[in-house]
Amino acid sequence: MTIFIVNKTGVDFASFARNENCQVWTTFKDAYVYVGEPQALSVLDWVDGVIIDIADTSPDMHYVLAQAIILQKPTLCLYKKNNRPREILAHLRRKNIPKSLEIKSYTESNISDVIHIFLSRKVIEDKESEVPSIKFTLRLTPSLDNYLTWLAETKKINKAEFIRGILKQSKKSDDDYNKSIK
Repeated sequence: MTIFIVNKTGVDFASFARNENCQVWTTFKDAYVYVGEPQALSVLDWVDGVIIDIADTSPDMHYVLAQAIILQKPTLCLYKKNNRPREILAHLRRKNIPKSLEIKSYTESNISDVIHIFLSRKVIEDKESEVPSIKFTLRLTPSLDNYLTWLAETKKINKAEFIRGILKQSKKSDDDYNKSIK
């Protein structure tokens, strides 16, 4: 998972993201090292999420924030608990801001938890909520089909959803697979 971070504070957001097994980019040059010259409009096309210190009023912060909003990237907007950036918060609380944007205050004691929750809930969840698009044919014996039909009716979901659920659960608990994709 790749995260783009804009942060000018003394708190090292990048190390907390790296502790969550994320690849961290903090400059546009970082992206070019991994993807070469950009073929897309924004470097953010190649990241899974964005973490921004919104108390920083630099042009970089505003540019990355605007791109994250346009691309609807999962974005965590952070500010120190006693340092509310009122002007930008007023803009970010408008109705037309996408749900992919999350605004949180932090303290030095809870920042790792705030980042961990965002990464596990927003970024990983968004990847898991992909719409199934690959067709797969499965041949079953009549007795397995009867059992699957009964399970689907009992749980009030269709057969495909039931099988996808089993596969998702298996994927989560498969340590070998999870190590291979990191």
